[in-house]
Amino acid sequence: MGIDLASLSLFPATPEQVLESRKRTFPQWGRGLTLDQYLRRDAAMDVHEHAKGKLTTWVLADRTDHTSLDFFCSCESFKRQALQAPNRTTTAQWCVAYGIASVYTPPHNRGRGYARHMMRLLHWVLADGKNLPEFPVEWGMPPTRPEEVGDGLFSALWSDVGSKFYLSCGMTLESQGWEVRSPQGTIFIVEDLQRRLSSGSVPARKVPEMTLLSPEETSFLWINDTIYIEEQLSNHSSDVTRVSFTPIGGVGAYTSRRTSFFIPGSDEEQTLKHWGVKLNIEGESPTYVTWCIEVDPPPTKLLITRLRSEPRVFLELMHAVLIAAQELNMEKIEIWNLPSQLVAIAGELGGVTAFREDHLPSLAWYGPPPSSDVEWMFNEKFPWC
Repeated sequence: MGIDLASLSLFPATPEQVLESRKRTFPQWGRGLTLDQYLRRDAAMDVHEHAKGKLTTWVLADRTDHTSLDFFCSCESFKRQALQAPNRTTTAQWCVAYGIASVYTPPHNRGRGYARHMMRLLHWVLADGKNLPEFPVEWGMPPTRPEEVGDGLFSALWSDVGSKFYLSCGMTLESQGWEVRSPQGTIFIVEDLQRRLSSGSVPARKVPEMTLLSPEETSFLWINDTIYIEEQLSNHSSDVTRVSFTPIGGVGAYTSRRTSFFIPGSDEEQTLKHWGVKLNIEGESPTYVTWCIEVDPPPTKLLITRLRSEPRVFLELMHAVLIAAQELNMEKIEIWNLPSQLVAIAGELGGVTAFREDHLPSLAWYGPPPSSDVEWMFNEKFPWC
């Protein structure tokens, strides 16, 4: 029996529903934490800049009882500062965008179309109203948009259920939703990278002078990095519209801070001592990476969240990254969407570049122009949520 879509709608969660949604997701995403640790981690994250006043938990519920804890499914949205450079222009403009996370339907509600309908309705509360079509009559009345959300030019999520489901979640029955964009990753085995750098199988260079970056220092780096991202969008006029998230507003800090809770043996938040490294090379443009860690499931990984490097110094940068990975006892190093001019050099260092099968970066564009005329730049790990 099909569901009566008109009887359901999307609502901002009450505090009690937020807690219930997190309890529901714990069995799937707890990753070795106890339920109490898991809930305390999320509560601790809620007070930081990426979430405060920007995080909304949504529930799909019956219109007549929308505060019930028996809601059908839930998700989260994070409001973010982003940049866009319209086609054939050389000036980037600030815009509103959203990161989507924690899409979850409890097992007893799966296979009934609830999650798809929730995600279709999500566009209607996030997108800029002037870009919305007529609301489908089959869905009843459109969801009420809270004052703190809306005005979005695009939204993104990172799919762990393949490429088809979220693509089918458009703002109408006929339109498309989130489209996978360049799910490429490059993986290095730490032991192999060490062997290559020490055996002479790659051009020998001295270990560069470098500075490990504290959480506070990365905050300043992300301000300057945002200026660089804006310059890059502005300096490349093309026939497509270029868009990018920015690491300011707590976005860059989110992954590093969140994964600190998974450090083995930690009960409370145990912030990583360093969140990145920069090279100190006179006369060279800024060269740096930031990172987070992944320890469960194994193998352990140092995940590069943001990377800036010219080809001529990439070898030195990877040497610095190797040192950091070894200090943290990481087994692998992973980089998302390594710039094309660095892929061959990475291969010489043993890095294997291929399409990823999880965390597929997916973009919903609220246009104009058509989504096919939009390029997502700096599609790296840092905006993940």
